[in-house]
Amino acid sequence: MSLEKYLPLLSIEQLSIYSESEVILQIPHLVVREQEFVAIIGPSGSGKTQLMQTLFGFKPLTKGLVWFLDIALHSLSLTQKSELRQKIGLIQEETYPLLKSHTLYEQLKLQLHALGWQNELLIENRLQQCADFMEIKYKNYALIGKLTRFEQIKAMLVRALINKPRFLLIDDILMGLQKQDQIFILEKLHDLVVHENISILLCTQQEQWLKHAPEALTYYYQNGEIITDKHLQS
Repeated sequence: MSLEKYLPLLSIEQLSIYSESEVILQIPHLVVREQEFVAIIGPSGSGKTQLMQTLFGFKPLTKGLVWFLDIALHSLSLTQKSELRQKIGLIQEETYPLLKSHTLYEQLKLQLHALGWQNELLIENRLQQCADFMEIKYKNYALIGKLTRFEQIKAMLVRALINKPRFLLIDDILMGLQKQDQIFILEKLHDLVVHENISILLCTQQEQWLKHAPEALTYYYQNGEIITDKHLQS
């Protein structure tokens, strides 16, 4: 199937990301289509985290145009942004951490209740589906703060998946994991794209991890801009 037959789920035009009053990142053009895995490669401090916060509606969109699931993010009210977030999964430790004083089971049930899920059987079935996919025991009664980093990353992915999102925003979750655990996470992301029709935008510092996600379309940070590899300067 040609690329043109896949609909854009995220379109960015002339976006500027600010830290206080300073532009730290510019994206002239970026598109993520249905069933696409797109990666942005950039060093620490290049604005990747602020980009994720902006796309998820946690930071104001000051300059540029962004369409998310056919909705103009740049024109949404705070209430509308909150409604849009229910269709998007965010995995970002800094902005959206797990509650370390809760068990995973407690946290997931609280989230689904907050999202309007009421049928307890449907809730249990959905939790079991997501936990089985990530190979984690969601009824593990250990507090989140007692889990290993790998278990916490898997738990964050379960939380992001429970409301059946069409899109995942993922910010540098592979840092600090052992190689086999990085491969496990990337293979699970690949399965989500191929088998669950979920699109993914992943920001990371380490390009070498992406050899385990060969279908990923890659953008790079250079001189304050996000560009495709064909525009890279040696």
